[in-house]
Amino acid sequence: RWIGITATPEGVPEGLITYECSLEEAREDGAISSLEFKEINVEIPRNKVMEVEYCRKAIETLKARLRFAKDDETKMDILRRIAKWNQKLRMILDYTTDKMLKVGEIIKEHSISRALVFVEGVEDAELLAEKLRGMGISAYPYHSRLDMDVRRELMRLFRERGCILVAVKALDEGIDVPSCKHIFILAVPKKLRRAIQRIGRGLRPGEKLR
Repeated sequence: RWIGITATPEGVPEGLITYECSLEEAREDGAISSLEFKEINVEIPRNKVMEVEYCRKAIETLKARLRFAKDDETKMDILRRIAKWNQKLRMILDYTTDKMLKVGEIIKEHSISRALVFVEGVEDAELLAEKLRGMGISAYPYHSRLDMDVRRELMRLFRERGCILVAVKALDEGIDVPSCKHIFILAVPKKLRRAIQRIGRGLRPGEKLR
């Protein structure tokens, strides 16, 4: 016989569920962590306001054209152009200097010695780690382009002494990350599954993730 554990029992055929535990019961029993989620807004830098507005207007113009497009080829061309403008807008909003500095301010203000910071690109990880070190914070980029020995050493440092790891996809799944109470998601992934995986890096039973 097999026994299975699922967090989504809705699709399980009636009669097969032998035991159920509510979310609150799981928290009280220490089976899962409590989660404190904070959304921190950062103003668009003045030197980027016009660029952001230009991107938004371009997207709205293309959406208007899309409504009147008659053939599939034209529609696909417009959709590709919208995707490019969305990507440009996302990059401007996700990686402003103000947002990077805000992460450093929070880390220093709360004396956080061990945390994971998730970004979307290798260059962004390198840049943010450099900016954090410039603020006197022990921070290092962690991504797939690093040699495996370097990544092992960074994980050892993270586990034994604590540091800030600025990660890309290399820590999303498939690796055992030591206990960590603080997760910063600087750029929200397009796929919900990746966002959940990243939050889960800090969810250890009995601890509170922030």
